[in-house]
This record gives sequence, C-alpha cells and structure tokens, in this order.
Amino acid sequence: MQRNLLPLCVALSGCALTAAAQPSSDYLWYQQPARISPAPAPWAAGITSPRNMGAEGVDYTTAEDWAEARKNKINTDAWESESLPVGNGRVGGTVFGGDHRERVNLNEISLWTGGANLPNNGAGYSYGPKSGKDDFGSYQPFGNLMIEFGLGGQTENYTRSLDLHEGIARTEFTNGGVTHRRECFVSHPDDVLVYTAETDKPGALNARIALTPCHNVSYSTTEQGLLIMSGVLANGERFEGRLMVRTEGGAQQMVNEAKEQEVTYVGKGDLMHPVFDAQGMPYIEVKDATKVTIFVTLATDYKEDFKADWKGACPHIHNEQVFAGIENKSTADIRAAHIADHKSLFERMDISLGKTDAETAALPTDKRIAKYADTLCDPELESTIYQYGRYLLIAG
Repeated sequence: MQRNLLPLCVALSGCALTAAAQPSSDYLWYQQPARISPAPAPWAAGITSPRNMGAEGVDYTTAEDWAEARKNKINTDAWESESLPVGNGRVGGTVFGGDHRERVNLNEISLWTGGANLPNNGAGYSYGPKSGKDDFGSYQPFGNLMIEFGLGGQTENYTRSLDLHEGIARTEFTNGGVTHRRECFVSHPDDVLVYTAETDKPGALNARIALTPCHNVSYSTTEQGLLIMSGVLANGERFEGRLMVRTEGGAQQMVNEAKEQEVTYVGKGDLMHPVFDAQGMPYIEVKDATKVTIFVTLATDYKEDFKADWKGACPHIHNEQVFAGIENKSTADIRAAHIADHKSLFERMDISLGKTDAETAALPTDKRIAKYADTLCDPELESTIYQYGRYLLIAG
C-alpha cells in the first residue's frame, strides 16, 4: 500500500484577478496571504523582510522565541488552515502566498522515520523525526522552499487563489505601481514542483531563494547552478532535494559555499519544531529579472520491498532524471502538460447543487464559509467543497 503524501486536509484560500471577476465555484480565494511565521533564512545578518500583507503575531527565529510563542498560544503559522495545497501524488507543497516572504512547505511520499513497526505493531516505541529502525516512527516534512522578494512600495489589490480545474495556486497584487503574478503547481507528467514569479515591468523582480531543512542535511552546488540538499534520517533512509532557477532578464548567482547544517527540535510530538542557524547556508540570489521560474524535485531511497530492507536506488538518480527530462522543455510546455493531465482526472465529473445569490458568490472563500455558518445557504460553495475533496485526492 502506498503511503499518503500530505496531511491534505489543508485550508481553503486563494486568488488572482479582481474581486468581481472571481469564479463562484470550483475556485478558492482570499484577499490576504496565509500567516507565515518568520523563520531562519540564509540572507546576510541584519537583513529582515517587511511583514507580509496582513501579517499578525510576533517575529521569532530562535528556539526560545518559538517556545515562548507556543506558551502564549500565539499562532506560529497557519499552513493547515490557510495555505493552498498542490501535489502530484508523490511530491506535494502548501503555498502561503506571501507578498514579501513566500514559503512552500515541501513533502515527499516516502520520507518516514522509524523501522518496520512489526513488534506489537509499534506499541511502546517512540515517534517523531529522531526515530530509528527500532522505533515506530512517523511521516516527516521534507523542508521548505523559502523566497524573499525585494519590494519597495505598498502592496495593494492583493488576491490569491486555488484553481481546482487547473491544479494551480496563484497570487497577484500590485506594489509600487508594478503588477506581480505568481503561480505554483506540481506536475505529474514531469514529476517536478514549479514556482513562477513575474512582473509587468522589465527588471523589477529581485529575490533570494533557498531550500531550508527539517533534518540534518548537507548542501552542495553544481557548476550548472543547482542547489542540492541531502541527508540521512535516523533509520538510515537517504533523501535529497534539488532546486534549479531559470530567469528572464537580470542575473542569478549562488551565494555562500556548501556546508553541513545541523537541526535540533523544540517541543514534543506533533508540536515538534525544527530549529537551526541558517547563516552561511547557500542560496540563489536573482537581481533585476522580469520572470523567475523555480524547479524543485525531491526523492528518497525508500523501496517497497521487505527483502531489500526497504532500500532502493540513491535519491540523486531520480532527481537527475527529473531535471534531465525538463532540460529542453519550456515552462509553458511543462505547465500545459500539467493542466491537461490534471483536467483529465478532475473534469471527469461535474456537480450542480443550485445557484448562489450574487452578493454571497462575490465574497472571498473564508467570508463565504463564515456566512454559511449562519445561513446554511450557499449551494455553489457546497459543490466547491465537494470538488475540493476530489482535488485533494488527485493532488495527494
């Protein structure tokens, strides 16, 4: 039996046009980003991003700050209730849609701690990220795609969305008179996560891009400009993530050298939180571009074979094959193949439960849900939630 990819009971959110133009069904949208907790990033000391539009809470980056936030029940972030899920059944991400600081939680279907779980079905054994072969173990987050965008003005006309028909999470807003459009999806045909950001003003896009860990890792780089993050879990399972950036206009450069990155954990059980010092961690910096496309591929050496001790090929083999497969493909071709593949499943059925009144249909998804709690009347929302369930099955 295949292991599940994501805790995909994730949130409703989204958008990318003006409020009046939002579809009223099969479409989730918000007028603010998901809450993103400030996290360690490898940018130079002293550089801090302005808060995302609508951000609340406190800044914290150390273990002590995080523990204090949890103690005072400050919501550290809202990936489960607000971020937008994308996936292809093997690789998944949850997109927060921040204007200044973007975060995509990364997942891979086979990243598990622990062992075979045979004695007493794991009774009495430990869980969590440090579980070895003799422990029960648990599913693990792979890491995060972190992006800091250089914005100079006030963010306005913000929307973000999840298009259930196309399987794409989108963000759009204006900042300092420049329109910013971003998309994220995970292609099943090409087995890669794709994140694009573009502006309507040439040379107006500046960004820092990193893969940050949830486990001890080693970073390496290649002459082709790839950023590689690899590690070994306590049970011996090997994992690797690779990041590649394409730009239109401007230039990109790798900042900092390869290094070992140690991760410790704060909290217990499902509240366990990785903590690390990111200074010196390698990242990619993009300056004066018009469009940036980020590709991420993830893999482990897990193999569904008891006789092989659950171990298969090195994860770098899979990741090399993925990037070799898209080397001569345009982003437009990868995107078109993804949409066609997703629609071939999602559009096998449709559902209509009635028409929602125009005033309610024009509301963002979170406000429609709040209103529904009082009125119990929004048939297009009901059909959208049904379709969202189907979307999650496809993505997961």
